[in-house]
Amino acid sequence: MYQNQINTKTLIVESAVQKKVQNKIQEATFFIQNPLPAVTLSVDSAKVAIEETKVMSYHIMAGAYRSEQNARKAYNQLIKDGYEARMLPENKHGLFPVLYGSYATMQEAQKAQKEIQRGENPEAWILVENL
Repeated sequence: MYQNQINTKTLIVESAVQKKVQNKIQEATFFIQNPLPAVTLSVDSAKVAIEETKVMSYHIMAGAYRSEQNARKAYNQLIKDGYEARMLPENKHGLFPVLYGSYATMQEAQKAQKEIQRGENPEAWILVENL
């Protein structure tokens, strides 16, 4: 009988302690006295500008022309067709290169090249160069 009373008292004490622990856990979980400060990020506008103007090192070549006038005609036609065409200055061989467009990755350039080769110019090729 004495042992039963000790066991009962022990259970009551353990239960009270368990309740206090649970209350502390809930308090810690839901009622944080000193919350961490909010994280603030500052973005450098120069870095954003650099990201937006990625280096376009992969170019789809439409052709290279001996005559600047012919190069300009080809360039104007590509613009009309919706390409982001570019006409480059005369190169060391005396030719005026015309590009369908420029791309940041080889994967993008290859995808565009395949579309151009299927629909318009089977001889379009990729120039890899920082212009």
